[in-house]
Amino acid sequence: MIPKLGEPDIRIGRLHIWVHGRQYPASQDYYDGNWLNVTAEYTGRDSRVMAHGAFIRTDELDGFLDSLVILDKDLKGDAKLKCVDPNLHVEIYAKSLGHLEMKTKLTADQLTESHEFKEQLDQTFLHPMIAGLRDVLTRYPVCNTDKTAH
Repeated sequence: MIPKLGEPDIRIGRLHIWVHGRQYPASQDYYDGNWLNVTAEYTGRDSRVMAHGAFIRTDELDGFLDSLVILDKDLKGDAKLKCVDPNLHVEIYAKSLGHLEMKTKLTADQLTESHEFKEQLDQTFLHPMIAGLRDVLTRYPVCNTDKTAH
């Protein structure tokens, strides 16, 4: 059964992400405190892939946000959501005239399945992506950026 999720917290092209909270809400250390429980869904023209769990970290979203801001400013280069867990990977590349190419890999079980999607976007998609990421990071800021502190 697919849960009723409402509006996604982050929209990255056809990829929608709902953030349900921190995996370890009491933890403030870098390693445990930054995991988020999420639902990610990619809806293609004739397909749909959904994954649930703690496979995105706030520091990963923060790095992605920084690279999207630069991409929006310069309209060249790329932005990548580099997740430690292999459930989700997103790459956005600047093309000519404000066009963007996005590649998304999403799986609920990296041992038995893989799904890769490609789509074309334009620069108008960047502002809502940036706003969604900023909102999530305001609610769930990166915990303890000093990786040596516990």
